[in-house]
Amino acid sequence: LPEDVAALLAGRITRTLRQLEGAVIRLAAYAALHGETITVDFAEPLAPPFFDATPGGPVPVSREAVLEAVAERFGLTVRSLKGRGRSSNVVGARRVAVHLLKTLGALSYSEVGALLGNRSHSTIIHGHQTLLNEIGQDEQLGRVVRQLAEHLSERAAAS
Repeated sequence: LPEDVAALLAGRITRTLRQLEGAVIRLAAYAALHGETITVDFAEPLAPPFFDATPGGPVPVSREAVLEAVAERFGLTVRSLKGRGRSSNVVGARRVAVHLLKTLGALSYSEVGALLGNRSHSTIIHGHQTLLNEIGQDEQLGRVVRQLAEHLSERAAAS
């Protein structure tokens, strides 16, 4: 593990060794899967689910704010994100919501599943992993996710 990546993880994961171990395993698995080298740029979008919510750190974003922003960006309603719809637009938007709820809302996969229509945590994990893979292959999708995250973070910090 490069020293700068280790410093990133050690600075943001302080609660348990298991949490740190999970982040390292996740990075190693994604790097092997995609044939990538683990760098800070590679680690930053993958590691936040393991980060602590620290005082002075990022302000958690409300669940409602995430759902409203994602629904608006994709031309949907919050109800459709929580519903049983399986059109590609709804599924894609739901995956983005899962990612933002995990990284900005500091929710567990089970909590995200309950919020999005009582879906199982394994369904939520699969959707999140699928989105992370898609972000790696689709620059435009990555840009949309980053823009939504920045917008939500700025709104949370301002309130």
